[in-house]
Amino acid sequence: MDIKESLLYYFNSTKYSELDLGKLPTGAYGDNDTRLLFSTIKFLSGKKSLNILEISPDKGKTTAIMLQALTTSPHEGHLIQSYDVHSSSESLDIANSKITRKLYVGDAKTTVLREDVEECDFLFLDSDHTYSFGEWYAKDIIPYIKSNTLIFVHDWP
Repeated sequence: MDIKESLLYYFNSTKYSELDLGKLPTGAYGDNDTRLLFSTIKFLSGKKSLNILEISPDKGKTTAIMLQALTTSPHEGHLIQSYDVHSSSESLDIANSKITRKLYVGDAKTTVLREDVEECDFLFLDSDHTYSFGEWYAKDIIPYIKSNTLIFVHDWP
């Protein structure tokens, strides 16, 4: 089974009973967005430890989804590095020794570290939906992404 078939399998088999919706911040994504992100992280973390770079997780909504998916992983050493303009996601519960989370508060354009981009396995992007942000992303992020990094973009303009 290739990665596309595997992700489709995980997406179609993921049920909300696997997600603790009470742990998701209010206003979290719609059903399909949540299932797709959860099942993608669950699938990838079943293969190896993940280094996730998350740009603009909107107050921890997507972080909470990914944290839940990582708790099902048989591997240790997962890392989520979140860059957000909001500090409200600091309080997300990460009661799992397999996962480390680093939160950087500020404008992604000035806080994202190149080495974090170069080392990530999974890049989640849900940020400013403007041309200028897309231009920054294309110039300052894309050139440094490893060729095998999976990029997940939400609401691109």
